[in-house]
Amino acid sequence: MKKQKVMAIVGPTASGKTALSIALAQHFGSEVISADSRQVYHGMDLGTGKVTPEEMAGVPHHLIDIADPITDTYTGSDFIRDAKAAITDITRRGNLPIIAGGTFFYIELLRGTMQPAPVAPNKQLRTELETKNNLELFALLQAADPERAATIDRDNPRRLIRALEIIDALGVVPPVIPTESDYRWLTIGIDIPTDILNARIYERIMTRLDTGMIEEVDALQKNGVSWERLEDFGLEYRYIARFLRDQITRDIMIQELAAKTRQFAKRQRLWLKRDPGIVWLPFPVDSSIAIHTVQDFISPKPETNSSHQATSLPTVLTLTSCLLSPTITDTCSRQLHQRAHSSVVECRFPKPLTEVRILVGPHNKNALGRFFIAGPSRQNALPTARIRRP
Repeated sequence: MKKQKVMAIVGPTASGKTALSIALAQHFGSEVISADSRQVYHGMDLGTGKVTPEEMAGVPHHLIDIADPITDTYTGSDFIRDAKAAITDITRRGNLPIIAGGTFFYIELLRGTMQPAPVAPNKQLRTELETKNNLELFALLQAADPERAATIDRDNPRRLIRALEIIDALGVVPPVIPTESDYRWLTIGIDIPTDILNARIYERIMTRLDTGMIEEVDALQKNGVSWERLEDFGLEYRYIARFLRDQITRDIMIQELAAKTRQFAKRQRLWLKRDPGIVWLPFPVDSSIAIHTVQDFISPKPETNSSHQATSLPTVLTLTSCLLSPTITDTCSRQLHQRAHSSVVECRFPKPLTEVRILVGPHNKNALGRFFIAGPSRQNALPTARIRRP
């Protein structure tokens, strides 16, 4: 049976996933499915970076504003159900589903690389655990399941409680057993330099504060969302809630929120590094490269049976004064390494560019460029070389 094609866009927070998803959706006539565990809730807009109707630019979006933050608890199982329904609906109209968002766990559930634990919420246990602070919760988890404790966000009480809830029912958080996905995937990752990302994180925090994020959190609390629930809703709501209760000053709130968001982005990157199937594009993403990548996924060029014909149309990559990473072991990169001793390098590869996917970028003050192979080696930099076909 032919699998439906689905595309995902991933990257650390504030890397531009929403903007890229909308740009590609406009070009290909696609629709976007949000993979964000907080954007499903009504009234949580600025704190979650929820796309506005103006930003959507006419692109249909799914799984936004579908749950109540007071009465509902949206889970990974809910996402699987709703995302699969949205994918079927979108593909029935002949469009490509584009999944974008920062809850990578949701995307991995769809891809079959992770599974939700078959444990129903235990209200009595949760009530008991909610009386404990994060340090106490983490200590309990570390004693019960050190492996899960090593990977969890220790500042997120909701995840800590959920892990302890699973352990209470099963004895341990079960290991992940990958299953075959129902879909054929293209996953594009945005690779953004740390200094640029950190600056964008701070700028985004200040912009959201200036446009009413504190007022949003205050309104949620006054409309019935408890302080404890706001703590569970992530960094923005957690630290603003503490500020509103006079537990911290505004300056401390901003400092803590920026620092914790940078740490969160680092954890996101570590999570994504586990996946060799991500096609990484450097920030700012070149729209023509992104479009070409998606077009190859939607309508791949037919493979030729003639090795002579494939070799007669090589990719030529030219740049000056390059250094090569010793960690790259691709056959094509080894061919390149053998030719990288002169100041001008011109290397021919028997594969088309769409398979080799070479990106070139600045390395350090002693070299103008450095080669990286996007794909298994996962190293990328800003493109500065000319890539052309003869």
